[in-house]
Amino acid sequence: MRTVNAQLGYILFDPRATRSFIACKFVNKLKESKSKLEMRLAIITPLGEIVEVNDVYKGCRVLVKDYEFNADLIPLEIVNFDVILGMDQLSSHQATMNYYTKVITIRAADKEMVNFYG
Repeated sequence: MRTVNAQLGYILFDPRATRSFIACKFVNKLKESKSKLEMRLAIITPLGEIVEVNDVYKGCRVLVKDYEFNADLIPLEIVNFDVILGMDQLSSHQATMNYYTKVITIRAADKEMVNFYG
């Protein structure tokens, strides 16, 4: 359990996701107002469905283990998680994943490298 804009939520680090997402049911907890993406995106869900999206919440504050990250989050119908951090955020924070040791290392906003285990 982590926080997004001071609200407790479940966050998934997903290197297979090109973008980062927020569950539609969690959007009402955000303080940010939504913006329009430069162009509509077609998202292929894990179930193989294609969903078109056009909105984004920019600069959402994600707090994990007392370290802050800012993320642009696209609202999407998600089950079991509140936020999915995809490659856009993982690469911008210079994340590395060690699948053998199950450790994700990511650079926080204060430039410190942080390890997440599990």
